[in-house]
Amino acid sequence: MSAHLFIICAEVFSRLIEVAEEEGRLKGIAVARGVPRVSHLLFVDDSLIFPHATMEVTECIKEVLGTYKRMLGQQINLHKLDILLSAGIPLETRFPVVALLEVQEVEKFDKYLDLPIVVGRSKKDVFQIIRDRVWQKVLRWKEKLLLQAGKHTLIMEVLQAIISYAMSSFHLPESLIKEFESVFAEFLWSSPTRGRSTGWRGVECVRAKGMIGSISRTCGVSI
Repeated sequence: MSAHLFIICAEVFSRLIEVAEEEGRLKGIAVARGVPRVSHLLFVDDSLIFPHATMEVTECIKEVLGTYKRMLGQQINLHKLDILLSAGIPLETRFPVVALLEVQEVEKFDKYLDLPIVVGRSKKDVFQIIRDRVWQKVLRWKEKLLLQAGKHTLIMEVLQAIISYAMSSFHLPESLIKEFESVFAEFLWSSPTRGRSTGWRGVECVRAKGMIGSISRTCGVSI
């Protein structure tokens, strides 16, 4: 599907939901008091709908999907549709809603586009995904004989992209940022032949001269 045709289809789907809202059959959710309600979000090729778990609303969504299918002549792959219900919804409501939509119910969405969806109090544990990705890259590179210029390039082009991507959506904990800085420093100055890295005093000196990477909340990694 071409990009223009995909945008047209997304606009049609969005407009059908807006019409249901205008008719009062569908209401979104509000993240705080006094803010506009959000009924749906469209991101890349994914559509997220935030309805109330009632049979009336479920029938409305079923109707929207049917209208969309008839208007554009497209088939909807129900195997790619998931529904996440709040924990407080009783079983006598959950089963009919899932059965009517004919979709799969999931207990939680761990991550979306390689980033966590729900961030609780322990942010450091949630961002274990990012920490693991960085560590896997560094451990694999440590097995190779790399010049310092090559390590600079890997930090800037690969590790920076991983962390900057996460920081574009989340406020990373300060402890995690310091951990990344320590990992970068150790990787940059370590030598597989010597088996040990430059002391921290020397590292801090060269950082002051702008030779080692540090993480900024506005621009990611700087070297």
